[in-house]
Amino acid sequence: MTQICNTCGLKYEGRPPETCGSIKHIKHYKDKQNWWISHPNYGKKYHKQRAKAISFAYQDKRQQLFGILGKVCACGFSDPRAMEFDHIDNDGAEELKKYGSYHKMITFYAEHPEITRKKIQTMCANCNRIKRYNHFIASGKWLADYYSEQNE
Repeated sequence: MTQICNTCGLKYEGRPPETCGSIKHIKHYKDKQNWWISHPNYGKKYHKQRAKAISFAYQDKRQQLFGILGKVCACGFSDPRAMEFDHIDNDGAEELKKYGSYHKMITFYAEHPEITRKKIQTMCANCNRIKRYNHFIASGKWLADYYSEQNE
C-alpha cells in the first residue's frame, strides 16, 4: 500500500524512509524512533519506584528463606542484617549461572523449601568469609595464582 509523507509529500510503501530530503521529516522520524524518552513511565521517578518494588520483593524472599532455614548461625550470631545464605556444597556460582540472576535463584529456593534445606544454610558474614577463605586455600587456586604472577 502506497502512502504519502505528511511533512514532505514523498510517496513510500510500508515504513517511511529515514531520509526523504525534508529536514522536518528526518526530525519527525527520529522523534518516533525515541518515543520511549517521552513515555510517561520513563525517567527517574519510574526507576526509583521500580527499584523500591524490587527491594521489597527481595526482602520478602529473604524473610521467607529465614523462615525455612532459621536466623541463627552455627556460631550463635543472629543479627539478620549480617546473615547470609550460603551454598553448602560451594556450588553457588553454578547455581547462579543456572538461574540467570540472584533474584530468580532466591525465588526458586523460597518456593521449594525441601530443596532449600538440602542445599542452602544460613551463616553470619564472618563465618561465611572464613568458609570461603578455607575453601579457596584448600582448592590450591591461590598458589597457582601467586606463582603465575611471580613468574611474569
